[in-house]
Amino acid sequence: MGRIEISTEIKAPIENVFAFLADPRNYEKISIPETWPRWMAMVKRASSSGPRAHWVYEMSGMKVESDTEVTELAENRIYAFRQTRGFMKSAANRLEIEPTTEGSRVRWTLEYELPYSYLGRLIDSLRARKQLETAVDQSIKNLHRMLRRQSIT
Repeated sequence: MGRIEISTEIKAPIENVFAFLADPRNYEKISIPETWPRWMAMVKRASSSGPRAHWVYEMSGMKVESDTEVTELAENRIYAFRQTRGFMKSAANRLEIEPTTEGSRVRWTLEYELPYSYLGRLIDSLRARKQLETAVDQSIKNLHRMLRRQSIT
């Protein structure tokens, strides 16, 4: 199983960061907000119904779709979801937020397994992993920039 972990400090209050990641408007039926395509690099569309979401994203020039469900939620601290159907054999995202003196630290962990045999794992180490790392890194930068812009206005 592959694992990518990245963290960044964002000069924004935890409440703002969490509201951007999880949609607190309907907290009992927390959902993945449809703003994710604005900052998550590979995501083209996201729609949700309660704790379940449908994603459309681009990977290696191909359109890929998946469904996810929220697995853990702690207001202003943790937002986690996993794939229930889709391209990968398995995938789980966990975003943790903690306070810092300057704002918030966001740690994003993606654990995934591609639907391949030994040869697939080799390909993963050569190509897919690099693409996912780049997408996660770019997404964190986008999130950072959007939240910084939000706190300025």
